Amino acid sequence: MQTPTEQLSSAFTKIISQWLTRDEIEQINTLNENPDYEGYCASHQFCDPNAALLQAFKETFGREADFSSMEDTNMMNEAHGISKAMKYLN
Repeated sequence: MQTPTEQLSSAFTKIISQWLTRDEIEQINTLNENPDYEGYCASHQFCDPNAALLQAFKETFGREADFSSMEDTNMMNEAHGISKAMKYLN
């Protein structure tokens, strides 16, 4: 069973895979391996991953993310990190 953060990551990855081509995702993964991208994600060069993450949050939890909530913000940051580490593959 997935944690809520893992569920969010899976939904986010699914949306990214719908928005981008396999080639674009491969380019993102290649760029992310470059030390210049440490602390940054190349997905921002190909789409608005924040919009994808907000969509995934709403689809997963049935509500908008609360930006005044550190719990929601941390969960979104962690979910993006998981998806990046998994190379945007479910």
